[in-house]
Amino acid sequence: MKQIARALRLNEAEREHLFDPAGPVLDHTHTPVVQAVHPSTHQLLDALDRGDTPACVLGRYTNFLATNRLYRALLMWDDGPPRNRNLAQLTFLDERCRLLLRNWDVVSGDVTAMLRFGVGRHPQDPALRELIQELLTASDPFRRLWAVHNVHDRPSGIKYYRHPIAGDFSVNYQGLTLAEPDQYMCVHTAEPESASAAALALLAKWARTRSDPHHDQK
Repeated sequence: MKQIARALRLNEAEREHLFDPAGPVLDHTHTPVVQAVHPSTHQLLDALDRGDTPACVLGRYTNFLATNRLYRALLMWDDGPPRNRNLAQLTFLDERCRLLLRNWDVVSGDVTAMLRFGVGRHPQDPALRELIQELLTASDPFRRLWAVHNVHDRPSGIKYYRHPIAGDFSVNYQGLTLAEPDQYMCVHTAEPESASAAALALLAKWARTRSDPHHDQK
């Protein structure tokens, strides 16, 4: 298996995806997993919010386990409740996401690769299998991307937004592994003193002046 990985020049996530089925750590659970966010992680999200940094915590199913206020403003959740609380469903089944992201094609590929990594680790998880089937049935772009078989464990890259409040700007995003199993924090940052940093500051100011219907659902 190691020779195959070297020959294919697989990255770390792809190597783990390749080795998982042959190893003893493979999770064959048949029951959905309920995940909880540690209080210190909530505190970190709030601290990032005070620093004009959007962030969220994602779980095994790319579901939003926690978000800070600026991240919710970034997705315009104040403009109406999200169709769901799942990044993959939001990406492929909510048209508002396509309108917000100028490079939706790139970001949607990253989301798909994250799901494939999760399926490699938890192939028998019924909630994960149900999510994949829903997306395969409802989304042509997801079907095409799923057939590519790309694998990523944590997302990173650049998102280009066209935001109704803050205008056009870009942010770097990076997934950070948390201590809790199958959880990571996705942090969005802009270059200091850039136009994008000014856009985030404007969005943060706007968010602080509005009531947040999702505050109790962090």
